[in-house]
Parts: sequence; structure tokens; C-alpha cells
Amino acid sequence: MTNPQPRERLAGTPVPLLTYTLTPTPDPLQVKGQDGQLTITVTNDTDEVVSCGLIAFTLPVGSGADALTGNPDSVQLTAPKNWRLRQPEPGKGRFEAAPTRPKAKQISPGAESALVFTLTHIAVDDVVGTCAIGVEEDTASPPAATSLSVTKVLPGLTFTDFRPVAVAVPRGTPATLEWKATAPTEGQASYTLEYGTVAPFSVDDALSWVSPALYEDTEFILTLHAAQGSTPVEHRLTTTVTVTEPDLHAHDLRVTGTAQWINPPQVVLSGPVATRRTCTAETDGIISGWIYTEADQSPATLIVRVEPTQGAPKYTTSVQSSTDPGVDKRTWKYIFVPVPKGSKVDITTECYTPEQMNTLVTWHPLGKGRLNSVR
Repeated sequence: MTNPQPRERLAGTPVPLLTYTLTPTPDPLQVKGQDGQLTITVTNDTDEVVSCGLIAFTLPVGSGADALTGNPDSVQLTAPKNWRLRQPEPGKGRFEAAPTRPKAKQISPGAESALVFTLTHIAVDDVVGTCAIGVEEDTASPPAATSLSVTKVLPGLTFTDFRPVAVAVPRGTPATLEWKATAPTEGQASYTLEYGTVAPFSVDDALSWVSPALYEDTEFILTLHAAQGSTPVEHRLTTTVTVTEPDLHAHDLRVTGTAQWINPPQVVLSGPVATRRTCTAETDGIISGWIYTEADQSPATLIVRVEPTQGAPKYTTSVQSSTDPGVDKRTWKYIFVPVPKGSKVDITTECYTPEQMNTLVTWHPLGKGRLNSVR
């Protein structure tokens, strides 16, 4: 995945108002005269319309690790509607984009107003390395400026498609990551993976990896370490896995009213099973749960009956998941039941074909105490 480049303040220049995302093809670019392409997407991520009459992209021309091409005149240019992209001076790596209609310089917020510029047929230099594509915009005086990094590696090196098998996983379960990469070559290419507070570790012998259990949204960084002689280069791919019902981290938390701490949850019932379980609550708490069925004409029911102490009224909460022929499978139903301390709780799941249903019932104690099973 290619990420938007940060808005970096270059010495003596204002920060750009627009956001620039650079996508090279192939990713990373390959040296020794290989044909390369740069797609630069310009978006307005502010809350207001931005007026911009000129955007300039500068390719580093020459030879060496920090140069992109020795022949900028070979580059072919494509601009979006109502904009033009041109090379004002032959032999130089500066390319200027300008609106062809006055209204086009008004760039509205949102992805639908994005501008996409493409530079193709770039004859990439012979030396691996990392070079900087200069960007200027006339939204300020002097013009705002930033730079976008692009990596060059040896020909034939594949490093792409880093992604999770599932973009979201339940809390406390692992994630599987996959990617495409050329087999590592000693002294020329190796791969490391890192996430959270975990230091980078080698994944040279793998094209997939299963994480430990995740409890919060996690960004993973896969890094290619390449070299040509004594010239090293690194290229990173990132991806993120979202955790449903994640752990929350609070900083400088201040309570101005009455608050109560919820202790870690306890799984009371799970899996494809039709059963009845009777429990007692050691403290006040909340029962949450879900149930679904994949069986046609065989509903699955989750029932929670609560009998408080000291003669308080009993109450029952139930939900039913059913699937009729031709209707999408996995009709999920959810339940949420408050339980006073000392209550007797009956939890029942019913289904004619339990092997085709599934459920999860969880106890969330508001104090210190479990939901103890009696039978």
C-alpha cells in the first residue's frame, strides 16, 4: 500500500495546503533504464476550497543513488480534465501543471475533486537508492513546497500486495498477512516485519505471517532491505488490521461525576451448542451476546432470564436468528442485559440443527466478581 506523503516544511517555505500521494509503477521502481511511471494524486484534505493556479513536480536528473533519470525529455505526461502538464524547459526535470479554465484552480475538499497527474516512460537511472521528487504549489508566497520519496531497486525484484487476509478481526484473535516478494538474495535483498512496540524481525523465508492475538487496531510495516554494492536502500509497505471491540487506552483521564470501572470480560458460552446454563452473579454486570444460524427453516434462539434477589421482579430477554430459503445467510441477532449483584441467571440456546448455529455470550462485571456456573 502506498501512503500519502507527509506535509513536510522545507527550509524557508510554507507547508502545502494540498495533499500529495505518490504511486510508482512498478513499486518500487527498477534501475538500469527500466521504464517507470509515477502517478501523483492531489487532494484537498482541508475543510475549505483551496485556490491553486500552479503545481510543479521536479524529478532529480543525473546519475547516482539520489537521481531518478538522466533523460527527462523521454517522459510522457497526462493531466486531468481542465488542467495541462508540460515541461517548460527541455533537459530539465521540472514539470508544471496549470488549470486551463479559471474555475479549475478552485479545488474543493474531498476525494471526488482529486487531481491525478501521470508521468510515464521514465528511463530510470542505473543506481539503486532513494530520491526525492520536489513539489511546489502557488497557494502561498513564496510557493509552498514539499518532497515525495521514491525508491529504486535492481531489475526483477518484486515487492508488492502487502495486505491482511481479513481487514477486521475479533478482539483477541490473530491476523494473517500476505505479500508478494522475490526470494531474498544474500547481500542484495532481505525482508523484515514490525508492528506496535515489536522490533523488526526477519521474514525472509515467508510470503505470509500469522500475528499473535490482537487487542487493538494495529499497523504492520514490511520493509525491503536492498543493496547494489555498498549502496543500501529500504522500501516500506504498510497495512492496518482493525480489531472489533478493541481495548481502549486512556491518557490523562479525568472524571467529573460518578464513574465505575468495568473489569475484564468473561466468556460464558460460545460455539455451536444448544444448551442451558444457570449462573449466579457475584457483582453487578452486563451480559452481551449474539447468535446466528445458517440453517434454512431452523431458527436459533438466545434467551437470558434474570431472577434478582430480595423479591425484585424477574425479567426475560430473548432474540431469534432465522434464515428462510433464498435469504442471505448469517442473520446475526444481538442481546444486551443488565444483571444486579446476586441474581440467578439462566442462559439458554435453542436450535434444531445446532451444528449450523453459533453464539457468544460474555459477562462484563461492573465490580469485582464472576458469573459463576451452577449447572
